[in-house]
Amino acid sequence: MTFFENKKILISFLPLFLLMFPTNQSIGLDGFPFEGKVEVLLFIVCLCLPFFAKNLDTISQRHFRIIALLTFLFILIQSISNNYSFQACYSTESTPVSNFEMNFNTENKCQFSFDNPLNKDITRTDYFLNFNQYPQNNQGIEYTNWNLYFLNQTGFNFYEKSFYGGNNDLDIPIHWILKDNNYERVSYNQYSELKKKEDVNDFDYGFNNLILPIEPSRSWLSFGVNWSSKNLSHYQEKVKISYVGEVRITIDEKEINLEPSYTEPNIHILQIPKGASVGFDYFYRFNGLINSIPNIPYASFALTDLDDNFINIYQSSKERVLNLVSLLIFLFIFFVILLSIASSKKNLTFYILVSCAALFITEILPSTYADIVEIIIILLTVFYIAIKKKYKIHNFILAILTITLLSVKNMNINGNTLYSLGGSDPLKYESWSQQIVYFLSLQGGEDIYLYQPGY
Repeated sequence: MTFFENKKILISFLPLFLLMFPTNQSIGLDGFPFEGKVEVLLFIVCLCLPFFAKNLDTISQRHFRIIALLTFLFILIQSISNNYSFQACYSTESTPVSNFEMNFNTENKCQFSFDNPLNKDITRTDYFLNFNQYPQNNQGIEYTNWNLYFLNQTGFNFYEKSFYGGNNDLDIPIHWILKDNNYERVSYNQYSELKKKEDVNDFDYGFNNLILPIEPSRSWLSFGVNWSSKNLSHYQEKVKISYVGEVRITIDEKEINLEPSYTEPNIHILQIPKGASVGFDYFYRFNGLINSIPNIPYASFALTDLDDNFINIYQSSKERVLNLVSLLIFLFIFFVILLSIASSKKNLTFYILVSCAALFITEILPSTYADIVEIIIILLTVFYIAIKKKYKIHNFILAILTITLLSVKNMNINGNTLYSLGGSDPLKYESWSQQIVYFLSLQGGEDIYLYQPGY
């Protein structure tokens, strides 16, 4: 194999390598691990490129030098760029926890996330704070873009046990009451006993909160989050904060407590001084009960300008220019390689048009039909292989991309996260996987040789 043939193989892996970096977080390209739909699609395409390395003969030595120079510039920009995302610490300290004997929950620390699995001081980083900006009544966690992956722990394994012939656990602290000038959580049983002895002051949500002998719903759990950064604010215009829940803003150690809102989104406009240290504390208090959710919106928090455009108050104009340059370099290298491996521009145009059509169809297709279409595509692919006797992967790129899109649609992870059902096996498996990474042990939090994931 000649040196240039080796270079062709290296070049074919280059887009995949560049995709690992936070190319442009404002459009969802925030690097490995990949979580957004755009990143997943690009990852699949870039992963397929090395299978076409032999078609890179059209890249000359001159083009190779240009690509090498641009790659060096890209890495240089990445090395001098700061992380202007918010450091997010999600908390379940005030979230109801199941009394299930094998439950797992990192209650007193920042919650676990596969986005940042080895740093226990933060859950992950959030570039924009745009969570469930336009909340709809009666639409819980799974219909929002809150990435509350940590709730896939057995510590939050709630389901209607009476349906399976068991009894609901009524000793789970769910309801907030005023006691000694502070609000604290009590269970249904505790609430009932207190109600017999004295008047109980419930937290005022602005609606009639029914106290029923039911476990909390996994679709409507309370949680808290703190967003902060070591960077100082670069934003000089007024900002708008829309929210459902409770918000505390800290600007240069001065705290601003916003009015709690649970029945509809509330809006607060303020001016953040340039060069200020800014942090946001958010808390959603209400815990919905299984099949008993009132007609209210779920947790919501969005930081925007006055025109409802998402903003990052820490990023400077210089950094935005560097991000744009990084994006242009990535796109240039990606399309140069893509054009080089295409057998003809006509074929490339056809593939692009069909891919766009597949993307459009999967977007409008109801998620209930996604798995059916997946099966049809797989059967057609098997039939094609049996008839045509063609096995090379480039013949199935469109099928791979379409199935990838349909899988995303089928799992309802437009909001980045799939929430397992209470009482289901996947909830236990997810909890095991989190414990394996969190404790760096295949024991997975279980007794050796008894329910152990590695057994």
